Amino acid sequence: MNSRARSTLGGAAGIALVSVILALAVNAAVPGGIPVFTPPPSPPGEPLDFVQVWEAFDRKDAVFIDARPADEYEYGHIPRAINVPWLDRDRHLPELRRRIPPERKIIVYCDGEECQASNKLSAWLKDRGWKRVYVFTDGYPSWLAAGMEIAKGEAP
Repeated sequence: MNSRARSTLGGAAGIALVSVILALAVNAAVPGGIPVFTPPPSPPGEPLDFVQVWEAFDRKDAVFIDARPADEYEYGHIPRAINVPWLDRDRHLPELRRRIPPERKIIVYCDGEECQASNKLSAWLKDRGWKRVYVFTDGYPSWLAAGMEIAKGEAP
């Protein structure tokens, strides 16, 4: 390669580098810029056993979120639980932000260990700013089997 070609390639590489640096700087400066690096998703909330869940319910020191579909929630759920179906979570975000302060303890549940909706929803909540998010691993079937009080119908 002759010196003129090398010089042209070097100049083009320099222009490209400056362009990339400028684009990243402008993107970072503009509110709502395109995310360049996406952080990894949060892990699911810490698992809680039945006794820990019952104590939180009895003390009323946690918000309960049922991650099951609305029809299952309406058929029966833990009293005072909010229904946020995993597949419909984005629609509920504004309401959750209004109702639940970020420092509030949240316990998410679904249909037991085989159901992954509570794990996914708990991680999603953590990614959106709630830090004290837990998972009732045994879920609603365990609550029902223990003969605990249940509620039926739509969410208030």
